[in-house]
Amino acid sequence: MPDDQIIEALETTGRGWVIELDGVIVAFAIGDALTGSISALFVDPPHRGQGYGRRLHDTVVDWLWSQGHDRIWLGMEEPATPELRELATR
Repeated sequence: MPDDQIIEALETTGRGWVIELDGVIVAFAIGDALTGSISALFVDPPHRGQGYGRRLHDTVVDWLWSQGHDRIWLGMEEPATPELRELATR
């Protein structure tokens, strides 16, 4: 997603969350209230497996429900992990 789209998503139609460790962002997510979608959810590879992605996912989903959506979308480009690649091909 280009920077200008991220800025618009955060300032007008959405909300973003980060997980920060010792002053460094190790994971982030962006939800879009207009489309009812999770438009970004990333965890830095060395920090995967700590539950950060799940925490962010649950936070965004709860927020989207609170915005009145009854269906939520999660788009996915090239899966970053073998587990996600396997799920995407089912």
